[in-house]
Amino acid sequence: MRRTSRQLIAAVTVLAAATLSGCACGGPAVEIIEMQTDMISIPTESARSAVIELDLGIGELAIAGGSTVLCSGEAEYNLAEWKPVVEHSVDDGEALVRITQPSLGRRSIDKEAHSLWTLDVSDEVPTHLVIDMGVGESRVDLGDAMVERLDIDSGVCEVVIDANDVRHDLTIDIDSGVGAVTIHVPDEVGVHVDCDRGIGSFNYSGLTRSHGGYVNAAYGASESTIKIRIDSGVGEVSIVTGTMTASI
Repeated sequence: MRRTSRQLIAAVTVLAAATLSGCACGGPAVEIIEMQTDMISIPTESARSAVIELDLGIGELAIAGGSTVLCSGEAEYNLAEWKPVVEHSVDDGEALVRITQPSLGRRSIDKEAHSLWTLDVSDEVPTHLVIDMGVGESRVDLGDAMVERLDIDSGVCEVVIDANDVRHDLTIDIDSGVGAVTIHVPDEVGVHVDCDRGIGSFNYSGLTRSHGGYVNAAYGASESTIKIRIDSGVGEVSIVTGTMTASI
């Protein structure tokens, strides 16, 4: 990418982050408190499938698989207002889990404000994972997770997804405002990528243009398929399979 494009991305990121975080609104500041840690554990109960919705306005999110329940982990925060709200229900075998960071409205925050959610999802229950991020960083490792669909809607956010060990059908849908998006995919499973971007390069390895998008050699031949749709406003998009990377 040309230097001017990188500078424009950096400028847009800083401006958008300040606006979304409330730092530029002039409202009363939120008090920093001693770091809090809330433990989260959502039982499987009678659920045969699950929808997990995570709404994090400002902060960091780290997702992995391997949980023996629907969802487990912890939330760290040093603003009392950021204590997560956890809701859970099961209806006719489908669980609905919502974990929400309460909004600060137009109040401003200190640069020392901290929010980190570290969560594991089930390795057995088929799951639709929905992530709504405002400002921050989202890292999702799907290797030991039975996630069949992943939707991410991010404002100003770096998104990293590791699907390299996924061997089942998976759909990934990402709407990114500002920030880099990186997805690691396997060679052994068919991959189809549809990428619509504004400002920023599209980097990919192990893919060729075909079937109305970009596909790997296993597409159409493997038992499972990973379908990826990305809509990126400003930022680099990278699909990595561990070989040399092309860029357009």
